[in-house]
Amino acid sequence: MRRLCTPVTMLVLAVGALSGATAARSEAQTTFGIVAGVNLASVNDVQVGSLQQTFDNRTGFHAGVFVDAGLGPVAIRPGLQYLNVGPLFEGATFLDPDAFQVNYIAVPVDVRLQLISMLVAPYVFTGPEFRFLTSNDAQSDFEDDLKNVVMVWSIGAGVKAGPFFPELRYTFDISGVTDQQFEVAGLTVLTDKANVGGFRLSVGLGF
Repeated sequence: MRRLCTPVTMLVLAVGALSGATAARSEAQTTFGIVAGVNLASVNDVQVGSLQQTFDNRTGFHAGVFVDAGLGPVAIRPGLQYLNVGPLFEGATFLDPDAFQVNYIAVPVDVRLQLISMLVAPYVFTGPEFRFLTSNDAQSDFEDDLKNVVMVWSIGAGVKAGPFFPELRYTFDISGVTDQQFEVAGLTVLTDKANVGGFRLSVGLGF
């Protein structure tokens, strides 16, 4: 297993930094909060030798912190999350899928548009998300083929109900999580890019 950074340490530092930032916040415009939820993701098909390999959807989880800084109906919402994407190659026939648990530190930067100004206020959002590989259980001949930094794009919708922010987010891969060609278990894998996309269901709590 390769560990590139310590997720717990990063989250603790982020909580401290964001807490300090909120000390000088405008009460009406900026909210500090925590978020957690589940994610459902998939990887596109790849060519393994002479065969086409299709992967199953997989589930994982996420948890972290955010700051929602608004000006009227528009808000900028950066965050920091620990993201477990589950077994990367769920349903693979050419390797042991349970050996490929992958984890990231994710930094979403959302632009949020509130549609209605009321106690229960629906909103939509979009923005980039940068993911930094923290650890993986990949086989030793594959772990170096995983990219350390991945970029995805998010679109979604939610509802601001008092201090709660329940929302559904869809992310689609921009950079890919691997190179176009790599080897694993003695087999050559060919792909335009191993792209990861999927849904995240979250509940945020603002303070």
